[in-house]
Amino acid sequence: MKPRDLQPSVSVISAPQLRQFAKSSASLSIVDQCLASATNFLTGMLIARAAGVEEFGLYFLGFTTVWIVLELQSALVTTPYLVFAPRLSGSEATRYAGSIRTHQLGLSVVGAALAGFGALLASIATGWLPDGVGAVFLALIVALPCLMLRDFARRVCFARKRMATALLIDGGVFMIQILGLAVLASNETLNATSAYCVIAVATLLPAVAWLYSERASFSPGPWRDDLRRNLQLGGWVFASGLLWAVSSNIYPWLVAGTKGSAAAGIWGACMQLLAIANIPMLGTQNFLGPKLATLYAEEGVASLRRLALRSSALFGAAVFFVATVLWLFADLILRLVYGEEFQGNADVVLLLVLNLATVAAAFPLSRGLFALERARADFLVNLVPVTLLFAAGIPLIHSHGVVGGAVGLFLSGGAALVVRLLVFAAVSRSQAPHRRADRGAGGDDGSDDGPT
Repeated sequence: MKPRDLQPSVSVISAPQLRQFAKSSASLSIVDQCLASATNFLTGMLIARAAGVEEFGLYFLGFTTVWIVLELQSALVTTPYLVFAPRLSGSEATRYAGSIRTHQLGLSVVGAALAGFGALLASIATGWLPDGVGAVFLALIVALPCLMLRDFARRVCFARKRMATALLIDGGVFMIQILGLAVLASNETLNATSAYCVIAVATLLPAVAWLYSERASFSPGPWRDDLRRNLQLGGWVFASGLLWAVSSNIYPWLVAGTKGSAAAGIWGACMQLLAIANIPMLGTQNFLGPKLATLYAEEGVASLRRLALRSSALFGAAVFFVATVLWLFADLILRLVYGEEFQGNADVVLLLVLNLATVAAAFPLSRGLFALERARADFLVNLVPVTLLFAAGIPLIHSHGVVGGAVGLFLSGGAALVVRLLVFAAVSRSQAPHRRADRGAGGDDGSDDGPT
């Protein structure tokens, strides 16, 4: 036997296999999420270091508003596209893409109007909201539509499995945004409001470039008819997303209302610290959502159920492990990254770690329900955290501040995970073994046989 004959037994992964993995959708999605998360992390660090805990708190309060609006855009526009696009081809696919582009542009106008209403409300409710919130909302009138367009571009890329294009978009945002914020910090003009002005420019330019480059894949379509069809699914996704977004993102506002913007800054720093542990999960989620929809369209409910349950267990365990290791060094990282004002909050990080694990485990189950067009069932599950917000979250915030809010959020997430698991198991078992629905096949119109 020649020495080279032994080579296959000692070479576990060949160079072609490594190249294939590097080009795979899952690996590119994780790299893209690393870049997107790094952008958010460095943005928060620069604001906290240059402007202090109160300005960082105002920035984070503004970003909770962004998260809520992006969740609603996802529910009404990109989630229906993710579910229905794998079933379409040719001119029908380009017309449907043109319809959702029209929906997104209309929703961006609504987002700007909501930011304007927030600025008006802040000017009226002085004394109830922290000083400076009104200026942040004024900046969001411009920044929010830009962020919505960038998120639309990313999610369409994910649905089309063009992860390299999403990576180019997020790379452009990273370079423009971090450079712009660094310039403001060096000139001592960086605060929550000026940060959103930079974010608006940084997100708009790559997103517009993408929209122009992909113009051939969008053609005028029957946007009114498609809107009605999307609402059969997206209406329940919208309601479910609204409940989830409000029940999770209202906590820093309640903390700020009772304890001030500095307390909201502490909450925001602890949440952003967990973004380090969240990167693998979010990157895989960007790939998993389209995968579940495609798997159901091609192989049926049994394959979808196996993947969703397996992913739920793996997500929860992986995020819990990584985030727990991170918690051990939480105080040190908070001090080094954000400053001494933020240290001494490892207990808050621990509670948010536990909640993050429940959210990670719940995501595949939620997207599985969406793929099955049973978004109404997911909406009903999200009544659980809303109920616990009033029953436990608000009293805990009043009595224990940031720590109390973290306890309430964890209790809500854990209860919702248990209920969602039971509902998904029941719905997936009752679904027909093989179902290849068309886009106009009725969707989740409220007449399904799922749990009520």
